[in-house]
Amino acid sequence: MTNFTFRHWGFFFAAASAAILAAVYVSQYGFGMHPCHLCLLERIPYFVALLLALFLVTFHGNRKLARWLIILLAVTFAASTALAVFHTGVEYKWWTYNSGCSGTMFKKGASAEEILAALKAAPTVRCDDRVDFLFGYTMAFYNALTSGGLTLLAVYAAIRTSRSALRG
Repeated sequence: MTNFTFRHWGFFFAAASAAILAAVYVSQYGFGMHPCHLCLLERIPYFVALLLALFLVTFHGNRKLARWLIILLAVTFAASTALAVFHTGVEYKWWTYNSGCSGTMFKKGASAEEILAALKAAPTVRCDDRVDFLFGYTMAFYNALTSGGLTLLAVYAAIRTSRSALRG
């Protein structure tokens, strides 16, 4: 990792983001692990990171822009970590999350048609239903670890590439 350039980091973060997205889609469509609302939200930072990383690969020659892209990657992964930690807390009942997936889906006094329509439109998986994935931990828990690791790597990359840019 000592000789990683902006371009190398871009490829690394693009590959990591693409692999994580591929894994969740394989889990969903290949193994029937349907996502809840928070699971779907947790995918957004990886799409953003993939786009930022591809920009980094493309514009690696512009050092100022490349440094900002690495910083934005670190912020994106930090946001992903926060969202995954929040989701983990909801699953483990450390705190509550009041949404359509874990709260009421229709207003008081709703008609039978409104209730049926709300039930048909409701997500099939609740955010506060814990589904163990591997070794008794949920995918949100592993996402928190993965996002946290990617955050640290992006911060390391920002510091490392800034230092090498200063040295020439």
